[in-house]
Amino acid sequence: HRCAKGEDILTRQYGFVPITASRFASLVGVGGEDDLFSSDFTDQELHDKLGHMASSGQRTLDGSSSHPGLKTLVAFSMADEYVPPHIDKSALLQRLVNAMDTQEQGGASVASGPPGTEEVAAADDEVRRDALALPLEGANHNLMTPDAASAAFVQAASRFLAVASSEV
Repeated sequence: HRCAKGEDILTRQYGFVPITASRFASLVGVGGEDDLFSSDFTDQELHDKLGHMASSGQRTLDGSSSHPGLKTLVAFSMADEYVPPHIDKSALLQRLVNAMDTQEQGGASVASGPPGTEEVAAADDEVRRDALALPLEGANHNLMTPDAASAAFVQAASRFLAVASSEV
């Protein structure tokens, strides 16, 4: 028995998808490089990790002084099998949006209704918002179920991009 090294592929006991030891540690380790969306982060920790997504954050990145500041559509599968059942997914989505928004203290609203309608209308009406929530009700992690989940995402993303491209 030996310890896995960074680029070694882990055994099936860690899941059915081949994954290297370093990628696994990055995803599941507290504060790992890819640990970006954990529900146990404080609001400040989420802001520290995701605040660069806001227009002001985009402009402060090296080499991006003339960046126009782009909005972010935060799509969230509300029946994601990889999110523990005890997690309030709506609250987590709102916290992620708030962390990516220009305003330090929340205020971005999770719109209700068919994905891609009210959400995109809200993006158009609330010009100052940098992040917009897209809760995909009933959708699993990869949008394979329900049948309409992937189409709803594509439709919402298309509308979001149409609005965003008209603002740049």
